[in-house]
Amino acid sequence: MNSGIFLEPKEGPTSLEASRIVILPAPYERSTSYGRGTANGPGAIIQASHQVEEYDQRLKKESSRAGIHTALPVKDDPSLEPEGYLKLLQKEASRYLDLGKYVVALGGEHTISLALWRAHQERFPDLGILQLDAHADLRESYQGTPYSHASVMRRIIECRPRAAVAVGIRSLVAEEAAIYEKGDVILVNAETVVRDQYWIAKALAPLPENVYLTIDADSFDPSVVPAVGTPEPGGLSWFQMIELLDRLTKARRVVGFDLVELSPDKNLFYADYACAKLVYLLIGMVLERNS
Repeated sequence: MNSGIFLEPKEGPTSLEASRIVILPAPYERSTSYGRGTANGPGAIIQASHQVEEYDQRLKKESSRAGIHTALPVKDDPSLEPEGYLKLLQKEASRYLDLGKYVVALGGEHTISLALWRAHQERFPDLGILQLDAHADLRESYQGTPYSHASVMRRIIECRPRAAVAVGIRSLVAEEAAIYEKGDVILVNAETVVRDQYWIAKALAPLPENVYLTIDADSFDPSVVPAVGTPEPGGLSWFQMIELLDRLTKARRVVGFDLVELSPDKNLFYADYACAKLVYLLIGMVLERNS
């Protein structure tokens, strides 16, 4: 089995012109604060995609037939300040959006989501955001930078999304708890996921029609995706994640998404595969319901 859903190294990548989807790797890693390796996440997901079967049992089709083009990575330039890299990444995402492509970004640390959010918000001013994560990422700054992975959602809510919802959070500080208490971000924490049968409805209700989705790999329980920089016990199961995304894409238009913070470990390569499969299944859902 070597389908190469995201990349076909022998025949060459699917042409941009023939593709509906663009995979945009963003191997940026500067502020990782515990386990490192997120810069290797995009490549590991692309490599693992070679083992993902193309037939989607839920949709009863091969979603890859819509065409999935893997773009060249937007590599970090150490001479640039973080804001400079984010502008570069935003420009690349905007280029593909202007061509009518659906952009899926692979990080890299969570900071990259700010660039993707900005590119999409320019085109969808009423845009809301759904964050799937173990951590709030709402600090004003962390370890001396406002562009830390721990501050990305703070920067995004400063862009005044129509609504912001965070699901699966199970680690935060008092500064971040105060933001949830104000209602600037609606919280459906990990305990709610376990105890409240209506947790998905509560997560979706505040969101407008158009939604940008950012998925931190640590939103999963470590039994599903253990290879992350800061694993937290008690996250989403595989089927909880799939059910949430299924209902999200049926109820809202997901205009773009990213998956970030995989830190590949050669001894835990099933984490790479889980992320690749998740991205492929979500692409299928988006194509089926939101294109």
